[in-house]
Amino acid sequence: MSGGGDRVVPGPPLSRAAGAEGGAVSGGGERVVPGPPLSRAAGAATPVPLPPAPPGASAAPSLPTASYDVVVIGGGAAGAVAALAATEAGARVVVVRKAYGATALSSGCIDLGGDPRRLPGDGFAPERRATLAGRLDLLRRLKPEHPLAVTGADAAALAEAVEFLRGHVPFVAPAPVGSEPARLVATAAGTWRETGSGALGIVRGELLAAAAAPSSGGLAVVGLAGAPWTDAAPPARGLAAALAAEGVDVEVRPLDVDFLRRPARAPDEVFSVAAALDAPGEGARLGAAIARALDAAGGARPALVLLPPLVGLDRAAAVLAEVEAAAGVRCAEMAAAPPSVPGLRLQRALDAALARAGVNVVAGDARGEPGPSAARRRVERVVVWRAGAAVEAFAGREVVLATGKFLAGGVVKDPGGPFREPVLGLRVADAQGGDPAAEPERFTARTALAEHPVFSYGVRVDAALRPLDAGGAVAVDNVRCAGAILAGYAAATDGAALGTALFTGLRAGRLAAAAVAAGVPAGAAREMADRRAEAAALAAGGQHR
Repeated sequence: MSGGGDRVVPGPPLSRAAGAEGGAVSGGGERVVPGPPLSRAAGAATPVPLPPAPPGASAAPSLPTASYDVVVIGGGAAGAVAALAATEAGARVVVVRKAYGATALSSGCIDLGGDPRRLPGDGFAPERRATLAGRLDLLRRLKPEHPLAVTGADAAALAEAVEFLRGHVPFVAPAPVGSEPARLVATAAGTWRETGSGALGIVRGELLAAAAAPSSGGLAVVGLAGAPWTDAAPPARGLAAALAAEGVDVEVRPLDVDFLRRPARAPDEVFSVAAALDAPGEGARLGAAIARALDAAGGARPALVLLPPLVGLDRAAAVLAEVEAAAGVRCAEMAAAPPSVPGLRLQRALDAALARAGVNVVAGDARGEPGPSAARRRVERVVVWRAGAAVEAFAGREVVLATGKFLAGGVVKDPGGPFREPVLGLRVADAQGGDPAAEPERFTARTALAEHPVFSYGVRVDAALRPLDAGGAVAVDNVRCAGAILAGYAAATDGAALGTALFTGLRAGRLAAAAVAAGVPAGAAREMADRRAEAAALAAGGQHR
C-alpha cells in the first residue's frame, strides 16, 4: 500500500496514452480524480521534504499506482540519460515530463567545462584554451560549489558521459582528450564559440583548422534565397570581424544559394525546411545548388562551407554527407540559436533511445507525495496531473528529479513569494547555500561583469546528488537531482551546461539503480541482473543505434 492508502497495481507500465486530456477515464481503466490544475502558484512554499498536494489530489484513494524501480521526473538531456542509465543497470523506469525544455532549444554544442577565469569579450588566445582537465581543475578551485566540483567529476568522467550519450545518439562527437583544447565553431549569429562536443555536423566545422588549410580559399557562409532569416551577409561579416580581432586573417564570404521550392519567410519555418531535407535526394539537390553558387561566384573553392543549422531533422548526418558529396567541398553546420533544429534533433534522438530501451514516457505535471509521517524523508509516489485532474500515479523506490531551472519550470517564483522547487518542495538556495529570500543582498551581483547570482539558484546536493536541507543534511532519502535544477552553476552561461546535465544524469541514474539493487530481495535482484544482461546484449548487437 502507498503512503496515502492508495491501491498499488503491480504489472506492466501504464500506457503513454493513458488519460486523454479532458477524458474521465485513463487508458489503464483507473478513475480520474478531478481537481484544480497543478499551477505553479498552487500551495505556498513549505519546509522540506515535500509540499502538500494540490487541493483534491490527496483525496484520491482509488487512484491506482503502478510500481517502478525508478521514477524520473523530467525528460531533457539529464532526465533521459538518467532513465537510460538506470534501465541499462536493470531497473524498471518511468519518465514523467510536462513538455520539451531547454535541451530542445540547445545550440547543437555540448559544453563540457568553461574557463572560470574568462570574462566577457575574452578571446581564444592559446593561454586561454586550457584542456578539459585543466578547466575542471580550475573549476574545482575557483567554483567549489559547482555541481562538477561537488561530485568530483574529472575529464575522464565527462568523457564517459559523452560516450554514454554517443552509444544512444551516434551523431554526437567524442569529447576532447589529452592536450586537445575545446573546438572553435561558428554560430548562426556570426560569432565563434568554443565547444567540447556536440553534433558531428557542427564540430567538423572547426574554424582554426579550416583557416589554416594550406590551400585555403577561406570560409563561405550559406544563405538560402527566400528565407531572409538565413541571410548570409550579416553572419559572414560578423564572423570575419570576430576572427580578425583574434589575429586570424581569413576571408569569410556570403554565398546566396537558390534551393527552396517556396519562400520560407518566418524563422519558425526552419523546422519544416529541416524536415523537408530528410526526403530522399534533397541533400544532393542542396549540394548541387551550393556547387552552382560557388561556380557563379568564381575564385578559389572555400576550405569550409558553413550551412544554416537546418540540414535535416531525423537524418542530419546522412543529409550532410549528401550535401557535401554533391557540393564537392567540406561542409558543416553553424551552431544554432532558438528556435533550434540541432536542439530538437537531440531531444528527438533521446526520445527514440528511450523508446528503444522500453522506458515508459508519460506526459503531465508531476507532484511528489510523502510517505507516512514516520517516513516523510522519502517520496512515496509521484502523481501525474493533466487538464486539471490527477490521472495516474507511480511509486518508485528511487526518484530522479531533472526538471531544469527557470525555462522548464524546475525553479519558480510566485509574485511576492520566494523561489521554490514545485514538484517535491525541495529547498532552493544560491550557489553558496544561502536563502535568497532571507538574505536579499544575495540577489545582487558582487561585480559588474560577474554572472547574476539568480542564475545559479537551485537545489544543493551532496556528492551522491541527494538534495540537502538548510543545515546541509540529506532532505529526502530516495531522491537524486540532475541537470539544471542543481544549485551552483548558471547553465546558460558557464560553459558546462549540457556536460553537467549528461554527467549528473548518468551518475543519478546509476546511483538510483544501485540503491534499488541494494534494497530488493534476492528474486528481484536476479530480475534486475537479467534486465542488465538484456540491455548489454542489445548494446553489443548495436540495436540501440
